[in-house]
Amino acid sequence: MNVLYQRSPRIKPALHMEEMEILRPPSEPNKPSFSLISIIIPVIMTAVTIGFYVYLNMSGKMGSNNYFFFCFLYL
Repeated sequence: MNVLYQRSPRIKPALHMEEMEILRPPSEPNKPSFSLISIIIPVIMTAVTIGFYVYLNMSGKMGSNNYFFFCFLYL
């Protein structure tokens, strides 16, 4: 048998026997609570922004300089 490479034998290290303390698993986390206000405020702000945009579009003030004043006032 002509072998070009001969691998060294595997040596398994001996495992040490130690006593380990296993802790109790942590209690389940509480579910996060959401207030109704935190859900409603973004919806209201979106409606106000869309309403403001529609108002400017319908009134014809979209191309005037007053539009920029309203933009800075809104920010």
